[in-house]
Amino acid sequence: ETGDEKRFLHGGLMRCYDKVREYAPYAIEHVDVPWNGTVVSGNLHLAPGSGRKPVVFYVPGCDQTKEAWPHPYYNQALQRGMHAFSFDGPGQGESNLRGIRLTADNYEEAASAAIDALAQRPEIDASKIGVYALSFGSFWGMRIAAKERRIAAVAAAWASFGDKYYLMTEESPRYKQLFAYLTQSESEEALDKVVSAMTMDGLMEKITAPTLVVTGEYDPRAPAQEVY
Repeated sequence: ETGDEKRFLHGGLMRCYDKVREYAPYAIEHVDVPWNGTVVSGNLHLAPGSGRKPVVFYVPGCDQTKEAWPHPYYNQALQRGMHAFSFDGPGQGESNLRGIRLTADNYEEAASAAIDALAQRPEIDASKIGVYALSFGSFWGMRIAAKERRIAAVAAAWASFGDKYYLMTEESPRYKQLFAYLTQSESEEALDKVVSAMTMDGLMEKITAPTLVVTGEYDPRAPAQEVY
């Protein structure tokens, strides 16, 4: 729940990350993006040097925050001459603290608003926006790719874009507890209704960008046949 302890712990995260941004070997900007009457936020890691550069749009997992990646002393995007943008979408980090409820389809809507903001920046080559999505973020990353024609490439790892039955029913019960919080569902029936709409049905064929899908042979939330 978003109580005093949650606010204290997340406040500590933000306070510490302010120091990370202060002492990092390159510029890291905290970016607020107006969306749907509220604000969503991200961290923009700016690659040194002049001229427009590609940007990697990072979609964290359902229990991550944007501060999880990239490590400022081992930034895989900057090593390749690219910026990195880490996003707190609905259900993550700062969005949780603002009371932004996760729905079946609002993550990609919020991501589009963030992409609008990034595409207007003079440092960013808007024709080279890639999505890097991990864990449950792989589901959101695939939905972003289905919605957004501005995405040049997608990498979706630790597959969560299949049937949510496996995550919600065969994985740890913690996930149902977590998603009840993220979606602000007041009953298991209400949660089941929201989660049942979290699918890629009718969307896979809309993805036009080159897409790398990575899964483990024994990943309990994504049986190999389901991924195929």
